[in-house]
Amino acid sequence: MSKCFCGRPTGADWKYSRNKFHTNVCSRYCQLTAEKNLAFKVNRTFTVECYACSNTFALKSQYNHANQRFCCQECSRNVLKVKGGRKHYVILTAFYEARTGLTAEDIFTLSLRNTFNIKGPRGAASAIRKWVIRGVLKPEDVGKGMAKSYVWNSDLKPGEVILRYGQ
Repeated sequence: MSKCFCGRPTGADWKYSRNKFHTNVCSRYCQLTAEKNLAFKVNRTFTVECYACSNTFALKSQYNHANQRFCCQECSRNVLKVKGGRKHYVILTAFYEARTGLTAEDIFTLSLRNTFNIKGPRGAASAIRKWVIRGVLKPEDVGKGMAKSYVWNSDLKPGEVILRYGQ
């Protein structure tokens, strides 16, 4: 089992881990720390925007706040109570936070770490297709005979997209 630079284990048991997106660090907090080339400090906070509204909040290093993407429980509930909200929130967040494009195979691998099930890469492709039609994701051809890569194509954040297009 590998460890993050802060000392916490990474990817031990994905189903019960709070971090579902990053494989080389333990949390969103450590991801931001690594991106900014800063040393890990427990008392440092980052000001980030909520994924459902445009409010800002302080991202802290405590285990129960290090992966926070919403400013409050109300924003989180509003996104997750939309039909299929949890599954689509995880898929869209993966695309939003990915620096390069992701394929349907990548999304299927991500679903294995989560509590929802997608039946193979074809199931992931059908979930992605919904967001390509709406213009949230944009397909990119990697090469002839290779899988399509999809990139984020919207000005909105994942929670805002789900609230806008949700039932």
